[in-house]
Amino acid sequence: MKDSGIEWIGSINSKWPIVKIIYFSKLKTCGTPDKRVLEYWEDGKINWMSSGEINKDLIYEVEGKITELGYKNSNATSLPVN
Repeated sequence: MKDSGIEWIGSINSKWPIVKIIYFSKLKTCGTPDKRVLEYWEDGKINWMSSGEINKDLIYEVEGKITELGYKNSNATSLPVN
């Protein structure tokens, strides 16, 4: 084990490299459909993950759902499962 140098992580396997996340991931951003437009949210079937949910350890379900109309009227990005 070795110290990660990051207080909230602590020790990690000594064989793991410490690199910036940008080197092995892609950043995806989007804009939230207007919450004042009920047609974007009522009876939505498309999972909508809010920025606050990113702090969960593991995410199996999200709290929000948007409609197809809400999806089409935002700059949302659909991500594959897993």
